[in-house]
Amino acid sequence: MCNRAGVFLARPQRIAAWRPLDQTAPAAEGSDRRSEDGIGQGGRIDRPGTLQLEMPNMETRWLGRGGSLAAAVLFAAVGCIDVNPTQRHDVAVTVYGRGQVLLDPPGGRYPDGTQVTLMAVDDGDGFSFWGQGLSGDDPIRHITVHEDISILALFESAPRPSATHDGPFLLAHDGTFLGLITDNPFIANGIASPLGPYGDVESATCIWNPLSEYGADSGDLSPFPPEADTPPLIIADAAFVAFCTTNTGLAPRHDPNDLARDVDRQEVARD
Repeated sequence: MCNRAGVFLARPQRIAAWRPLDQTAPAAEGSDRRSEDGIGQGGRIDRPGTLQLEMPNMETRWLGRGGSLAAAVLFAAVGCIDVNPTQRHDVAVTVYGRGQVLLDPPGGRYPDGTQVTLMAVDDGDGFSFWGQGLSGDDPIRHITVHEDISILALFESAPRPSATHDGPFLLAHDGTFLGLITDNPFIANGIASPLGPYGDVESATCIWNPLSEYGADSGDLSPFPPEADTPPLIIADAAFVAFCTTNTGLAPRHDPNDLARDVDRQEVARD
């Protein structure tokens, strides 16, 4: 029986044993006599010297004189075509910071229902937490794959801001802290501070600096290139919130020009 979606679903009648009919004594026309070796229910002699195998919901095939059971088997095998193979899904992991994620089983593309273990391995930056399709800060996670899933693994190379001024912040793909998201210009670690390391347009760690790799008009570390695949992330409450990017292919996202206006830095917007 073909239990997959295919050309037929019916079970052929079982043939206990068969050999070509005695060609010297063909059965009479329309006879219901079975062969002496026996044919499972549904087989009958229907015309002289031939054997007809009836298979429910299947087109009848004749085995003529000297025919073989192999022909019937071949017909059944060809008829059972899997037109709905097992669906497969992608597990795509993007790492932010110095670290890696090991998949078990490896590969990244799995049949539906596969159980996959993800292990975040620290390569210098401490593991922080998962984002997008996963959440939490346990470096080992187990998932059952039923659809394509995109996952972020975040490792941070810089200390978190002090508890006094903790809040949403930007994190670069290489794990570099890029400043607190605040409109208070007096918070030194904030992107609104024109004199701070993350708000000064001449600072190497400021996203408003077009000469910095974190604020350039090209490259994957900056929020401004529309083709950037790994722009800065907006993080809040130990969770991924959005990509800070002009790349409309990434979601969720927050445009860096809108962010500039959000923190009263309209002068650094580029739209």
